[in-house]
Order: sequence, then structure tokens, then C-alpha cells
Amino acid sequence: MAIEVSVIMPVRNGEAFVELAVRSILLQSLGSFELIAIDDGSSDGTQSILAAIAAGDTRVRLLSSGGRGIVEALNLGIMHSRSELIARMDADDIALPDRLERQIQFMRSHPGLVASGSSAVAIDVYGNETGTLDVPLDHASLAARLVRGNALIHPTMIMRKQSVVDAGLYRQASAYAEDYDLWLRLEEIGELANLAEPTLKYRMHGGQVSKTKRLQQRAAAALAIQVALRRRSGKGEGVDMTKPTLFACSEFLNLRARETPPISPEEGPELANMLRLARSILPGNVVRTLVKRLKTEANLRRIVLLRIKLALSGLRDLFIRPFHKQSGNS
Repeated sequence: MAIEVSVIMPVRNGEAFVELAVRSILLQSLGSFELIAIDDGSSDGTQSILAAIAAGDTRVRLLSSGGRGIVEALNLGIMHSRSELIARMDADDIALPDRLERQIQFMRSHPGLVASGSSAVAIDVYGNETGTLDVPLDHASLAARLVRGNALIHPTMIMRKQSVVDAGLYRQASAYAEDYDLWLRLEEIGELANLAEPTLKYRMHGGQVSKTKRLQQRAAAALAIQVALRRRSGKGEGVDMTKPTLFACSEFLNLRARETPPISPEEGPELANMLRLARSILPGNVVRTLVKRLKTEANLRRIVLLRIKLALSGLRDLFIRPFHKQSGNS
């Protein structure tokens, strides 16, 4: 029997929840699927748990990405997948029993879709339901939302493998916002959609990337939308997106500091997030130029917060004195 969907689940140190996540996939109403679990350098009992499950169920395949990060783990899983459809799963979530069946039917009935997701039921660390995560449903609504931020829930997604490959897979420069960067590129080659009904329980807890890697995630998301806007205007991305986020943000900020078009109020907060991450490796003149332009061109009201963040890095003299001079202070 042909495999109808490959479920890709990267995990690092997920022993607390990974068995529940895997069991929720193995109990799906759909019969023909594979679950590719990618251990990304776990130091706890994750690999032992996965190995034991895989030994008893041929639908589970266990790979190792050697601790190289989620982008490498995701791409490894995709390239080893044996289906035309790829579904995402996180190791701390719980798929609803008919998730895969409903999503495959939806993709088959909408051949123009390159990817689709759904809403989700929010749960806490103990599995208690705390609410619903709603999402835009149609392509037009999603496209409008994506230029302002993410509008798709990564572990609810199902995608056409060839479309993901054509779009360039997940990229290192957008790590921790790797999904958002991919959605922006997929939206340029096909349609996106969401199911209104939830397909999984999405666990909210303190170990999530949004809590532990907040600055890098914000900077990566800012970079993703900025290179998308450049790409869509015909300028080209201007950045090597195979580099780590820190260096890609630095490369983009160096580029933007040299460009003459004014920094818009919409662009300002995104550049500020990248600057907060990359400030330590940027030349002082670039930091001065960007901080000045963020104030004078983007009219960034929260520039004081940016100055404080930069001051903590030891670059205080590079930006505070010019602002004191402008305000009439010596």
C-alpha cells in the first residue's frame, strides 16, 4: 500500500511529551502513513523512547540530525520522506484522531493548494484545554495577514513535498521563524488555506522557542518578511539565507544602511529587532547610521528601548551621545 503522507517530527530533549505525541499519530484513523522522527542531539531519554516505539511499529522511522538544529532536522526528514504529502508534528503536541484523514481529503479536494493548516486547541503543560487558536481560512485572508506576521500554526500543517522543495525548503537564516519564511515563499507559488476545525492540541509551556529564543525568533521573522518584500519587488533578497540568523541579519542591515530609500514606519520595528540581535558584530558606523535613520525616517517611537538594549551590549557611546546632542544636551 502506498504511503499517503509522511509525518515529520523533529525533537530535542522531548522525553516529557514525545511518547504522547507519537502515540497520537499511531492512533490516527488513516491507515497508510509514515512517521519520521528526527532526534536533533537529545541528551535525555528521547532517543531511547523513540527507538523502543520504532522497534515495535514499522510505520515509525528514526533519524538523527546530529544536533545541527531544527532547520537541518526538518530538511533531513523531508528528503527522506516517501510520500507526496508532508505533515508537520511537534513532539509536545497531540494530534486529534482524524487529523491526517481530514487534511489529506482537504488537499485532494483543493488541488491548487501547496499547503494548509488548521486551528488548534490550546493546552497547558498538564494537558488541560485553555482555549482555541483561531486562524484565517482562505488564501486571500492568509496572504493579507502574512505580510504582518505568521498566520499558520506550524505543527498543524500539511504540504506538498514538491512545492516545499521548489520553494527552497527550510532555511538556516530564518531558524526559529523557519516556518514563517517558508509560508511567505510558498504563498508566492500557490495557494494556502486553513481548516476551521482543530486538528491537534497545541501545548503551551515555558520550554517553547517563543519563550527561550524570543529575540532570535523576532529577528528571524523580521528578516523573513524583509527579504520577501525585496524579492516581490524584483530586487532579489540581497542576503545569503543559508547563513545563521545572526550573520544574515548583519548582512541585511549593512545593505539597508547603504541604501537611500527612507526607512518606513512599517519597516522600522523589523530593522530594530534585527539590530538588537546583530549589534555585536556590526561596525559602529552602521549602528550609528541605522539608529539615526530609525528615529528620523521611521519615526520609531520605541527608539529609547532600542538604545537601552544597545547600551547593555557595551556600545553606549556609539548612539547615546548623538541623541543627547540632538536634544540639546551636552
